[in-house]
Amino acid sequence: ISKDERTLILVRVAEALYYIHSELHHVVHGDLTGSSILINGDGRPLISDFTLSSIFAHRSPMSNFQSFAPTSFRWTAPELLGPAEKEPTIKSDVYSYGCVMLHTMSGQLPYGEMHDISVLLEKRHGRRPQIPVHSPIEGTHCKWINDCLDVTPEHRPSLPDIIRFLSSSGGYMA
Repeated sequence: ISKDERTLILVRVAEALYYIHSELHHVVHGDLTGSSILINGDGRPLISDFTLSSIFAHRSPMSNFQSFAPTSFRWTAPELLGPAEKEPTIKSDVYSYGCVMLHTMSGQLPYGEMHDISVLLEKRHGRRPQIPVHSPIEGTHCKWINDCLDVTPEHRPSLPDIIRFLSSSGGYMA
């Protein structure tokens, strides 16, 4: 699969994530990973596995789930892995999306071959996954991936900004 095809997939995944976050839906995925993105027969990505998703903003007590247990630590924002239980947010979905970008562009999992316990320790020490040294990821893409993986949620970019960057870098209309 070419770099342009990967970029187009990433644009479409970001658009889908932005759509579920929108005022119309108010949904945070909460467990976005590479395996929760399916490609249909037309080559369009579909986001699946909404088992941990939550409704945000105007939640009623009945719609608020009581616990959060991510299925893959590699893709989970570090703020969700601390001792205090926190709910996933739009910014934690952006972190997971940064892991999806890293995996899609490099072909390697976030944190490479590390065991899950080592990944947890890395995250607890504020270390983000590294972009592989000999990966085909270009400089500006590295910057955007690292921005998505920032340990401070407020420093992560918005999905519209990510969509604009990826659309301009691949020549696609968002």
